[in-house]
Amino acid sequence: MRYALTYIFILSTLLISCSNNGYLSERQRLSKTNDSLKAKNETLNYIVNSKADKLAMIEKELSVYESGKTPVYIVKFEIKRTGLKVIENSIHTGNFEMCVNKEFYEKINVGQSLDYDLSVGTFNLYGDLGKHELTVLSKRIK
Repeated sequence: MRYALTYIFILSTLLISCSNNGYLSERQRLSKTNDSLKAKNETLNYIVNSKADKLAMIEKELSVYESGKTPVYIVKFEIKRTGLKVIENSIHTGNFEMCVNKEFYEKINVGQSLDYDLSVGTFNLYGDLGKHELTVLSKRIK
């Protein structure tokens, strides 16, 4: 009887451990599938949002054309001067708006940073190796 109980205990332990391995591999497979689906969902959300933005721009252009005017593409920038002189750089920050062509307007995004490496005039006059960073703050069609 004692051997029979030991045999049943060992057999049940083996069956339970084998079945747990199956569950673990299934769980890992499902986890990978879930991660893949999340990545695809993020990609699709990005595509939908970009198409919605494009549609909004086209609708705005259409309303301007319907009013008998030609659309004007306006971008608001923030300019920061960065370089070796940290104290003076905080003074050299400002915002400005600029009319741009349609191709440039479509190519840039809000929050995008446009870097210019070296200001030659500043280097020649003051010996400062600074650069100017333009950040797109907003875009609108008027």
